[in-house]
Amino acid sequence: QLRMARAPPADGREKPDFPSNSRPFTGGEAQEDDGRILINEDGVLNEYFLPGAITVENDTKVEYRPKKRYYLMQKNTTDYSDVRNFYRPQFPGKTFSVDIEMGGISCGCNLNFYLVNMPVPKPGEMGDHYCDGQCYPDSGCCSEFDMMEGNGNVLQTTNHACTQNYPGHSSWRCDKWGNPMMKTTPAQFGFGKEIDSSQKFTFSMEFKQQGLNFEVITTLS
Repeated sequence: QLRMARAPPADGREKPDFPSNSRPFTGGEAQEDDGRILINEDGVLNEYFLPGAITVENDTKVEYRPKKRYYLMQKNTTDYSDVRNFYRPQFPGKTFSVDIEMGGISCGCNLNFYLVNMPVPKPGEMGDHYCDGQCYPDSGCCSEFDMMEGNGNVLQTTNHACTQNYPGHSSWRCDKWGNPMMKTTPAQFGFGKEIDSSQKFTFSMEFKQQGLNFEVITTLS
């Protein structure tokens, strides 16, 4: 489900000046730009890490610069081979919420945050034991849930399960196209639209457990 709320008026905020950060994954303990981040969980600010990322505003805001992937970790480490190092959220019965400033990104860019069933045994090209539902040759293959991906023109949520055979795609180990998928319409989201992507907006997901399944309600405001 997708719920929309009218965007607030412009408040004169300037676009963020994104810092350059091209440090590769090297393994071991992070020495700089440790990306300490504070996350509010049930009213308590808990400390986690996004190694290599830049965090500002008392470690409550993350600034991204393409092309980079960050992992939310339990401790300050870039050892991505051990599942115990990763932050593994427990979403049933809870709501995930984050404020987003797109910074003017448009077509050709993809800002996203998503869940994957890492790590895989093979370290891969970047040495980070990454995997996802696209099963790229240099990466592993695992379930992927794109909570949010898009740019200033469109947002979508997509689930890439790895649970069955896919008719017409005998080589697929996971659903590369994704099912189900939620996508905003041009009237709902974009520059100057109902949810104005040129301004800060809030993205939230409520996870309601229905037996063995989930109802996921996505709200933009």
